Amino acid sequence: AVQMPSSPLWTLRLSDYAWGSTHAPTVVAEAIAQMRASTGWSGAWVIGSISKEGGGRFRPHKSHQSGRDFDIRL
Repeated sequence: AVQMPSSPLWTLRLSDYAWGSTHAPTVVAEAIAQMRASTGWSGAWVIGSISKEGGGRFRPHKSHQSGRDFDIRL
């Protein structure tokens, strides 16, 4: 598992649940940076639940067990 990094480009809402598969956090971070650069949009991005460090179910999510589901709010 890889923890979603902190960044001035987004806010991590729940760091204990900010763990992703080995490549998912990197891909999401690159997509956010690219979207900001290409559109000039400067609004807030909030990264909510992704997964627990070791994976597995956590309430209220039925998915989010493997670190490939991201809750993102704009």
